[in-house]
Amino acid sequence: MGKRLEGIQRMLVIVNKLKGSRTCVSQEELKRYVARCMEARGYAAVDVRTLQHDFKEIAELFGIEIAADKARGGYCIKEQDGQLAERYEQLLLNFDLLNALAADSDLASYVLAEHHRPLHSEWLAPLIGAIKGCHPVAFRYLLVRHDDEVVEKCVQPYYLKESNQR
Repeated sequence: MGKRLEGIQRMLVIVNKLKGSRTCVSQEELKRYVARCMEARGYAAVDVRTLQHDFKEIAELFGIEIAADKARGGYCIKEQDGQLAERYEQLLLNFDLLNALAADSDLASYVLAEHHRPLHSEWLAPLIGAIKGCHPVAFRYLLVRHDDEVVEKCVQPYYLKESNQR
């Protein structure tokens, strides 16, 4: 089950990266992103052949086709029925959340999940890794009530909680 679990997690990472990108993602950028995300999950980096194999698996299992677009210089998700892709993406996201919680039974007390599909799930694994490793997290925060002022924050994460779909 370990190799299969690793493969499904890698597929989730690929779909999240390509879904979140408005342009095509270069092969090198996708490789670096997948390597960083898989390392956060405790796995080794992968090569291009493995990514291409994953593209075929994603198409077979979830109906999401990924193609190389030479004109735009990278990989893109082919246009398709949005509802079908949304359902499979939601399935992968729920799998990722449950897997992240199952990997460390103590972690369930640090993640407060919502009852809808959270946005920006690509940050879930790195944030859980920061909680596990007691590493500070830096981010930019938009102060809506103060004329959209942007401030830098650095926090020590203890748990994750979504509020107002953020």
